[in-house]
Amino acid sequence: MMKFNIPLADQFLEIIKNYEIEDWEAKCFWEIIRQSDQLDSSNVKSLREDMYAAIKLLSKNDYLVAQRSLFKKKSYLYRALLHKDLKCKVPLIELNLRRNLGKWST
Repeated sequence: MMKFNIPLADQFLEIIKNYEIEDWEAKCFWEIIRQSDQLDSSNVKSLREDMYAAIKLLSKNDYLVAQRSLFKKKSYLYRALLHKDLKCKVPLIELNLRRNLGKWST
């Protein structure tokens, strides 16, 4: 079993459950995260940094694939790997998240 800390874990679980992640720019994640009622929006810079850290962790651990955009040289497009499999695991991931206070487990 692999465990790692992920910033904004609850928000990313909601995104995985509710959206098909296919050719998303980081701003797509940001639009959803910033609308969350659970976040303190007084420190937007810190929240964005946390979002990018989470995307990097998810990419590094093979939950997301990052590919350079063909149209925007400085942008990456993200897609979820095994998205359907991840959706099946979300209840287990949520349970582990709550049990481990911010740990994402698979």
